Amino acid sequence: LRSPKLSPSTRAKIAHGAGTLAWSQGDYAAARTLYKEGLSISRKLGDKKAVVLALNNLGLIASDQGDHPTARRLYEEGLAISRELDDKQSLGLLLNNLGNEVWFEGDLARARTLYEESVALDRELGDRRGIALGLINVGMLATEQGDYAQAQACHEEGLAIGRELGDKFCISRALSSLAVVALKQGDHTGAAALTRESLAMGHELGDKRGIAERLEELAGALCKQDQVDSAYAARLLGTADALRQAIGAPPTPTEHSEYERTLSVIKARLGDAALDEALQEGRDMPLDEAIASALG
Repeated sequence: LRSPKLSPSTRAKIAHGAGTLAWSQGDYAAARTLYKEGLSISRKLGDKKAVVLALNNLGLIASDQGDHPTARRLYEEGLAISRELDDKQSLGLLLNNLGNEVWFEGDLARARTLYEESVALDRELGDRRGIALGLINVGMLATEQGDYAQAQACHEEGLAIGRELGDKFCISRALSSLAVVALKQGDHTGAAALTRESLAMGHELGDKRGIAERLEELAGALCKQDQVDSAYAARLLGTADALRQAIGAPPTPTEHSEYERTLSVIKARLGDAALDEALQEGRDMPLDEAIASALG
């Protein structure tokens, strides 16, 4: 990035690529620094499309780290520029991400509208990855609202597109979302199997936030089964806790609620002392060892 032989536009592109790699691996500090550098260069160049991309990426980091007001502000700034440019691809991406923030604020109806507008734009453009990710979000919202038939259909379409593209991130997200639908409908064994499949793919990608989410979801699925090692489920939560702490990625409101429900079930079975001991064991366990154990 510091080489005098590189043009400003090339430096901005390198900063974006390196930032995305850092973000995908949960290194939010490095990703933020790189994206901010790219944003600064792009603003000086007057490259509005690159500015929109950097704003979106900085919004993703803010959202992952629980700073939802900042994420929303960044997305809305990007949306305003995208509308000015009539850049439908960026619009679809930003509408989808803004939908997440609106959902976190509790406005499910507007979140659905934003997600559906995003999917419609992506279908118009033929953006298959955008369609898949948008459908997964529509499906997750449908699950939250108890419409499991729509959720299943959205996730299955998203999964099919992900497999068609060979996009492991989309596949992992779709599998984990299908696992939640299965869990809500009482298929606890199926939910655990889908979660493990998603976890394996997330581990392969180095998606640390996704790994933490899957460990929490697996603990929740296991706790619904009649015969379960509650201390083992608690250790999964402990590992997820440590990983979230390490990368600075707190749970979303929905994830936090699910975590507390799972923790309550385990606490009722183990008691305070045994629960605390198992959680600490999970926090102390090397991540690769914990994942290998979870995958069985």
